[in-house]
Amino acid sequence: MQILYKNSLAKTIDAVEEFLFFGRAIPAKEKIKVCDWIADRQGMQHSYARMFAPTDYDFEYGVRVFTGEKVTSGAAIGHIMGEEACRVLRLLKSPSQNVKDALRRANLGMNRRLMGSGRFQKSAIFCCGICTASLWRNIAAGGLGPNRKYLKKSLKTFRKYRDGKGRWRVFPFYYTLLSLLEIGSKDAWIELQYAGRVIERLVTRQGSGKYGKRRKVMMESILEKI
Repeated sequence: MQILYKNSLAKTIDAVEEFLFFGRAIPAKEKIKVCDWIADRQGMQHSYARMFAPTDYDFEYGVRVFTGEKVTSGAAIGHIMGEEACRVLRLLKSPSQNVKDALRRANLGMNRRLMGSGRFQKSAIFCCGICTASLWRNIAAGGLGPNRKYLKKSLKTFRKYRDGKGRWRVFPFYYTLLSLLEIGSKDAWIELQYAGRVIERLVTRQGSGKYGKRRKVMMESILEKI
């Protein structure tokens, strides 16, 4: 399976996350190439908060998050792909100083953006649901240092978005489930339990495509633990 797509940050991240999600080892040489390529995109034109820039292809055709939900707005593409790239680099644990420095600068840039966001400081929810879920994934992987303290507050605020039917307003359902599963805190599991009946209903309705397979595995994992 191809991992590095030099025309698309989104495709590259998706390929890496496919390996990580299913516990498959990435060949060492490919890991080096991927990490170096992503690191070189730090702070490039169109990067969000000095994180890692999507490519022209990503902006032209839009992207999907790991669970399949579409991201089409330019700002959201820049932000979400930046968060996802930070997460991937942390999980791949490259020993390269260049990669470490790029990740440090990206982390600093996003931390500054969060500290300057009045809404985030007040509610710990960042701009919109899908962007907040991507932020959670980065934090769950060990990113954003001082702003990790806001995660508990963010989940408390998030509870107010419940629609009373096992889902949440504004937040994309599957991507949010994945983020909560990765956070794994008591507050996150409370929300996953809230969604339990919907998950039970949907887990058997997933298609055979890559997003359906991912969603099914994710929901089965959640149901085993709640």
